[in-house]
This record gives sequence, structure tokens and C-alpha cells, in this order.
Amino acid sequence: MSGSVPPPHTKGPLTDSPWFWVTLFCAAGMMFLLAIWPQYAARQRRLEMQYRARQEIVRRQAAGESAAREPGAEGDARPPAELIIPIWPLWLLLAALLAVSATLFWRSRRRIANPQPTRGART
Repeated sequence: MSGSVPPPHTKGPLTDSPWFWVTLFCAAGMMFLLAIWPQYAARQRRLEMQYRARQEIVRRQAAGESAAREPGAEGDARPPAELIIPIWPLWLLLAALLAVSATLFWRSRRRIANPQPTRGART
């Protein structure tokens, strides 16, 4: 046989692509972060207030002040508007990974669907 015909390019299952899995896990991670965002913010705000209170106690002890206040003089300390450790950078990272992986997944699927003939191939 002088020239064997290569097998036709067929699209395999979507799950064969590693980019499919990266896209899927990034999308699931983003949805998970959106679901836990309010609970995380409330818990993190409480932990950061405790941290700031401990820092204030250490500062007062170093300055020679009394760490305790008189009853009724607790003040009205409000939690800061922004967290020290926010969750939005993780969400942005997953969004960027999702965009890149979805683009690469789409390009790989398109390349399989429309293969380019190789140079020097005999017809």
C-alpha cells in the first residue's frame, strides 16, 4: 500500500481534556467562595477584632497603662470596614484561571474539530 489514510479526527469526550477539569474546578471554587463569603467575612471580622484587642492590651502594657478599663468605659469600637485578610483576591485568582482555562479548552476543542493539513502531506 503506497499511502495509508490517517484516521479521521473525531472529537473525543470533553472529559479527556485537562483544560475541561481546570475550568470545572475553577468554576466550582468560585461558586463555593461566593456561597461562603458572608460567613467568612463575619468570622474573620470577629477574629480580627480579637487580634486588635490583644494588640491594644500589649500596647497599653508597654506604655505602662492599665489594660483594664473602668466599668462602663468600654467605648464603642466598631469593626473596620475592610478585613486584614480578605477573600476577594482568591476569587479573582480563580476567575483569571477560569478565563485562561476556558479559552485554552475552547481552542483545543476547535483545533480537534478543524485540523490543519500538515505541510508536505501527499494527497
